[in-house]
Amino acid sequence: MQPRPRFVAVDMPIGLSAQRVVGGRECERLARAKLGPRRSSIFSAPSRSVLSARDWAEVRGKGMSKQSFHLLPKMREVDEQMTVSRQRWIRETHPELAFARLAGAPLSASKRTAEGRAQRLRLLSGLLPASTSLYRQASSTWRRKEVAADDILDALALAFAACDMLRGHLHCLPARAPRDPRGLRMQIWS
Repeated sequence: MQPRPRFVAVDMPIGLSAQRVVGGRECERLARAKLGPRRSSIFSAPSRSVLSARDWAEVRGKGMSKQSFHLLPKMREVDEQMTVSRQRWIRETHPELAFARLAGAPLSASKRTAEGRAQRLRLLSGLLPASTSLYRQASSTWRRKEVAADDILDALALAFAACDMLRGHLHCLPARAPRDPRGLRMQIWS
């Protein structure tokens, strides 16, 4: 049997408000403030009250973007598996926070541009030389419609964030995280 990893960093919300909160959870507001020009990369997690929605018409006008709606199945999957105990080692983080931490400031270019992808790959390669070959291998293994190039870079950034958690270099936003109705902490590690 494989040993359980010490930490897993996920780019999915963990801990959901019972009802919609304008501006999102406190952790999202703090993360946006930290990211400045890249703040739009942090979307507000849905409330638990809309998590079961299967049709866009159910959530239209309830503060959810169409992009977030399309992520609901993955959010439900994470939420169904998450427990207070698992949250000790499975932690919500965000790739843009990881890149900002690596660069010492939020990045200037969007990850959706060639310049932004190159910027992110340079940062990762400086810390983990194998990043370039891992990125190229993943890019050639999966078709673009299966996995976008920026998603591969995000996954590498989250792996690095998990390593930094192990070293005790990451902290949670907010420091004293509120809990959702299931007892899960609503926090983002940065």
